[in-house]
Amino acid sequence: MEVDDPERSPPLLEQQCRETVTKVEVTQGLVERLLQGLDVQKATGPDNISPHVLKQCARKLAVPPHHSLLCLLTGKYLALSVERGPGSSRTQEELQFGFRPGPSTSDLLMLLTGRWQDALDGGLDSVVVALDIAGAFDRVWHGGLLEKLRAKGIQGDLLQLLGDYLQGRTLQVVVNGQASESLPVRASVPQDSVLGPVLWNIYVDDLLRQLPAVSAYADDCTLSCTYPRHESVRAAEEINQQLGVIQEWGTRWQVTFAPEKTQAMVVSRSPAAEPAVEGGLSFGGLPLELQEYVKILGVEVDRGLRFDRHVKHIALKASHRLDGIQRRALRLVEAAGAPAHPETPVDTLEHRRDVAALVVFHKAQVQGVPHLAGLRLPTRVTSRDTRTVSSSGDSVKVPRSLSSQHQRTFWGRVSRLWNGRLFQSVGPATSMERALVQVLCIGIYS
Repeated sequence: MEVDDPERSPPLLEQQCRETVTKVEVTQGLVERLLQGLDVQKATGPDNISPHVLKQCARKLAVPPHHSLLCLLTGKYLALSVERGPGSSRTQEELQFGFRPGPSTSDLLMLLTGRWQDALDGGLDSVVVALDIAGAFDRVWHGGLLEKLRAKGIQGDLLQLLGDYLQGRTLQVVVNGQASESLPVRASVPQDSVLGPVLWNIYVDDLLRQLPAVSAYADDCTLSCTYPRHESVRAAEEINQQLGVIQEWGTRWQVTFAPEKTQAMVVSRSPAAEPAVEGGLSFGGLPLELQEYVKILGVEVDRGLRFDRHVKHIALKASHRLDGIQRRALRLVEAAGAPAHPETPVDTLEHRRDVAALVVFHKAQVQGVPHLAGLRLPTRVTSRDTRTVSSSGDSVKVPRSLSSQHQRTFWGRVSRLWNGRLFQSVGPATSMERALVQVLCIGIYS
């Protein structure tokens, strides 16, 4: 948990905003709101106080005599103050999907693979590079992080408090009651803390702003470039230029990337696409060998975007567990004397998948969730009513597909579901009726 030169003076950054935050004020109302917002599914802390107790007694515990709870809530409130500070960036909403309320790994995977599927259907190729950051959280340079906080408007007593939070930490290993020597922690942000993930997002925010082609989930970064076949050389040069920026950023801020663990792949249907790029990519002075698949957020993405390898792996893993579950379920049913086949039918996996897709699309299309902006589709205005779609403007344009594989992508499937099921009516639907359908559909299954 250290960097090469922890005492080095960090680069001086320009102030990113006029407003500054120098202190935090804790009020009784704030303490009560934070306690009311506790997740009761979380485990207890070192004090062994159940979050159920804290949430139920929020009003009593928020009274000033009980401000001993401040130590419990300081990290959470500091995290909110820093994350929503004056220098907060929209980049985090669009490109950083990790450690933020709302975005998920599935959201980022849908956006990335959706773009590559569109390119594939249009006859274009895509170079995909999955970056590996060595140590990630364990190699956050404290001096550099404090400078980035200062540039984002976190100054004065608050900046000093965050500096004290990071410094003076030690690490000790205990095995079977035997403790090792305490060693100083000269870099890193605590991973299991409330503040740690927020500070990590701030540390890499400027890199994401420099390179909009990079999408990140925590420390997993993915870089991609789409191009026509005859521009393969240009695409390789563009990727190399962006990798050079990443390497330069890492040197400047003492972040080490692992070129030997970095994966690269060409998404294409043509066997000629890979040789056109082979040998043209390099990172950190090492050539990047093209692979048949890369692993992104736990999913094995192959060059044809068919996911055969990943599905086979998951099916094999699930089958081992399913056998044991079925045997246990059968014993429980027999012991209870219940019928082997329940009267209430269970929803099929296809139905659940369709409902989940509609829920996500509703968040993007209707609620306007920022990080799902890439999933929105243009609306379609019809000149007359049809059996399935009213001329309300709520229907969307179905993306044109040149292959059956593209028709099965998120956009191709959900657009047809949206137009054919959500707004199905015999005659023109009123705005109230459409809203009721949306509420019922989303409310039941969300």
